[in-house]
Amino acid sequence: MLRLDWNLVLNMINIVILYALMKKFLFKPVEKIIQKRIDLINEKLSEADTAKEQALSLKTQYETALSNAGQEGMEIVKKARVKALSEHERILEEADEKAKKIVADVQNKAEADRVKILREAELQITQLAVAAASKIIHEQSSAETDQTVYNEFLKKAGESSGDNPK
Repeated sequence: MLRLDWNLVLNMINIVILYALMKKFLFKPVEKIIQKRIDLINEKLSEADTAKEQALSLKTQYETALSNAGQEGMEIVKKARVKALSEHERILEEADEKAKKIVADVQNKAEADRVKILREAELQITQLAVAAASKIIHEQSSAETDQTVYNEFLKKAGESSGDNPK
């Protein structure tokens, strides 16, 4: 059987008072500190989640910008190739035009030189013919003299045209 003793009752009262004092001075401050730490941890976790979301958002933006940069780079290269090709075509056309102009100028000059040479040759032939005629008029006419004058005429005509018959 159980008996109630004053010692037992006093011990129980002491335990209840000790519990009440511990609850007021120890458990509540410790609970407040633990709650503050829980709140701080939750706040830090929330900040970490926000930072993670921002990092993922920035990563997505960077990946988009990177793929856009790649596409822009390809477009720039394509435009540069088209521009280079058109510049190449323009340069070839200019060179072709210049070459045609040079050829035409050379042909015109050659034709002018040819005409000039023909005129000079005609002039020389005329002068030779006049000289031969005047020589014939001044000398007595004979078959031998005519043959000699004719040979000289041919010889001089050949020399002036660049042919040297021997």
